[in-house]
Amino acid sequence: LSLTSRKNLCHLASCLMVKFTFKYGFCEESIHGLGDFARGLLLETQDIVNSIRIVSLAESLMSGHPNHHALRARLTLRFCVVKPCTEPVQTCIEHYRNGFNSGMISGDIENAMTCGYLCCFSKMHSGNGLQSTQDACCDFLRQLAKHKHVGSLNGTMSVFDTCAALSGNSGNSLGIKTNEEIFEEAKQKKNSFLLHQVCLNQIFVQFYFRDHLSVMKLAEVYNNLDTKRAMDVIQVYFTGISALALSRCNGDKKLRKIGEQSLGIVAQCAQWSKWNFENKVFLLQAELHYLNNDFRAAEVAYKASVDSAQKHKFIHEEAMAYELYGIFLIETRLVERGLEQLNMAISKYAKWGGRMKVGHLISFMKGC
Repeated sequence: LSLTSRKNLCHLASCLMVKFTFKYGFCEESIHGLGDFARGLLLETQDIVNSIRIVSLAESLMSGHPNHHALRARLTLRFCVVKPCTEPVQTCIEHYRNGFNSGMISGDIENAMTCGYLCCFSKMHSGNGLQSTQDACCDFLRQLAKHKHVGSLNGTMSVFDTCAALSGNSGNSLGIKTNEEIFEEAKQKKNSFLLHQVCLNQIFVQFYFRDHLSVMKLAEVYNNLDTKRAMDVIQVYFTGISALALSRCNGDKKLRKIGEQSLGIVAQCAQWSKWNFENKVFLLQAELHYLNNDFRAAEVAYKASVDSAQKHKFIHEEAMAYELYGIFLIETRLVERGLEQLNMAISKYAKWGGRMKVGHLISFMKGC
C-alpha cells in the first residue's frame, strides 16, 4: 500500500482487503492486508491479543510462499510494530536484518533500506553497545550510498549522532549531520516519520543526561505530531521518569499526574511483555514512591528495576536504575551507599560505551 502517510485510508484499505479475502479467498495481497490490519488495530485500539493473532496468521501464510522474500521485505515493518508487545525487543534487530536481506534478494531496495535503518535504530534503543551501533550505522551509510538511496540517510545519521552524544565519538569528520539539523530539515519537508524518530532520539539523549526540563519540552513537541508510532511507549516512559523527578523538586501536581499516567500505560504493556517493560515499571514505581516519601517501598522498587534490567539485557537501563537509586540514597542522607550505586552505574555506562555519560556522572559525584 502507498497509503501509509494517510493512516485512515490505510486502515480502511486494509479492512477492505480482509473483507474481500473472506468473500473471494486468499491471495498474495491478502497477506499484505493482514499485516496492515494488525498494525492499525494495535496503534488505534491497543488490541494486542488480536493483533498478535493476525500477525501469526500472516506469517504462517507467508512461510513457504513462492514470493516469501518479497513479502517479508514489505511486511517486516508491519510485524515489528506488533512483535515487541510480546517478544523481547532485541529480537526486532534480527527481524529487521532478515527483512533487509529479503529485500535485497527480491530487489525491493526501498523496503530493504528502511529495514536496514530500523535495525540501527533498534540496536540503540535495545541497549546494544554504542560503538557497535555507530559502526553499524557507518556500514549502512555505505549501503545507502552504493544504492543511491537517500530516504533513510537522515534517520541513520540521527542514530549515529545520538550515540555520539553519549559515547563522545563524533561523526564530524564523516560529514554526518546533527540531530538539530536533521530535525529542522524534517520540519521543512513535513516528514512525520523522521520527525518522530529524531525527536525520540533527542529525548533519549536528554533523558540519559537527566536534563528533565528538556525531556518535557521535547515530549510536548513529540506529542503534537499527529500520528501514532510503535515507539510511543518509550517516549511515555522517559517522560514519566522526568515528570516525577521534576514534581519532586517543585511540587507540581500536573507533573505528578503525568508520571502516574505514564506508569499506568507502561504497566499495561508489561502485562504482555515482562521482558521489555518490567524494569521500566519498577523504576517508575520507585520514583513515584520516592515522591510520596515512601522510602522503604522506593528502595525495593529501585533494586527490582536493576535486577529486571540486568536479567533482560538492557544494560543502559540497568545503569540508569543504579544511577537513580544512588541519587535517591544520597538525597535521603545515605551518601556512602549512594556513591556505591553511582559507581555501579559508571561501570555499566562504561561497558555500554557511554564515555560522555560516565564523565557527566563523575562530575555529579564530585559535588556530593
